[in-house]
Amino acid sequence: ALAKAVRPADIVGQWGDSPVFLGIFQLFSWEDLERVGRRCGMLVSQSRVETGKCLLAITFSIGGTMANASDSITTLVEHAEALMRKSSFAGGNTTTIAGK
Repeated sequence: ALAKAVRPADIVGQWGDSPVFLGIFQLFSWEDLERVGRRCGMLVSQSRVETGKCLLAITFSIGGTMANASDSITTLVEHAEALMRKSSFAGGNTTTIAGK
């Protein structure tokens, strides 16, 4: 659902072997980041996964940040992961944006 909902220049995919997905978006403001977070969260929360006879609801925990000139890929991902963990601890279907 997410891959079909983003622009062609945006990237969404599974991160490593865990059930974590990473999105890379070309954004220009914190408002854009909040909007993308809300849109992705809405799409995930409306998705279902069928496993045999069960239909499972999906929850999300989103951490959003924007890169700056001093970031490396490693520090940027670490920051986003810390924000995602904060969302996870706060409960299902939560988005945490840096600086908010």
